[in-house]
Amino acid sequence: MKAIFFLFYTQFCFAYHMVILGDSLTEGYGVNKHKAYPALLAEKLKTELQEIKITASAVSGSLSSSGPSRLKWILKQNVDLVVIELGANDILRGLPAEQLEQNLLKMVEILADKNVSALVTEMKTPPNYGEAKQQNYAAVYSRLQKQGVQIIPFMLEGVAGEKKYNLDDGIHPNEQGHQKIAENLYQYFKKYFQSKGLL
Repeated sequence: MKAIFFLFYTQFCFAYHMVILGDSLTEGYGVNKHKAYPALLAEKLKTELQEIKITASAVSGSLSSSGPSRLKWILKQNVDLVVIELGANDILRGLPAEQLEQNLLKMVEILADKNVSALVTEMKTPPNYGEAKQQNYAAVYSRLQKQGVQIIPFMLEGVAGEKKYNLDDGIHPNEQGHQKIAENLYQYFKKYFQSKGLL
């Protein structure tokens, strides 16, 4: 079942607005929304960057092709950074890697035109998909990076394929899995915001 939810981390005032555009991973499928990684990441970042607003916008089952149209709504707000967490469903459905690349690049270009920073989360192909597909999808992120797109390293590192960190479907993280994802992203964003002079 598809669902859209928005998570707001609020302070008295906001100096920085970050939006996470994603699918069921960002939605927190199968767990309490307050236990999903966007909420956990917001709590962690609160200790580093007080004047921040984080909005998580997620549609379960969404493909990268949905991203450009969804950005039009998001950009009606004042936004400083959009994290693009799309692509997992493209890979699971075996859609062409070139199509995924075009969609991600289009979203980055839309954001650049609006002077909004963009980060793209790397997604990896399950081992059972074969080496050829793994290489094809991995090459997408390598090419994007060569074009100047900033890539967040695989946020499911230490989670994907680990039974104790996933629901029974073996795809979606459980609460423990979301905790690890939040920690992975927290370590990345600490360095990212430091590089931007925000910490």
